[in-house]
Amino acid sequence: MEGALARRPGEAAGSRGLLGLPALVKLALREGRFFDRTDEDTHAAVCVIGERVRRDLFGFEPALGRPLKVNDQWLTVVGVLEGGGARRRSRG
Repeated sequence: MEGALARRPGEAAGSRGLLGLPALVKLALREGRFFDRTDEDTHAAVCVIGERVRRDLFGFEPALGRPLKVNDQWLTVVGVLEGGGARRRSRG
């Protein structure tokens, strides 16, 4: 799903390097959190979604803790990015 960051259960910790992603591309959270070490260590089925995805899927309802199916995999929303171009210029 476009606008969602996710790691599949069973995927090797650090295989996508998502723990450092928010700082690298300057992502800002509207609510919730980014992926953490526990998510990586336990292969948690979690995702961070963009504001547009939140609005399209959940309307005015809260998204945190809600299930979201991405490519036949159920994930739990743990964070929502700031709207209006949350993806910023990367460093270097």
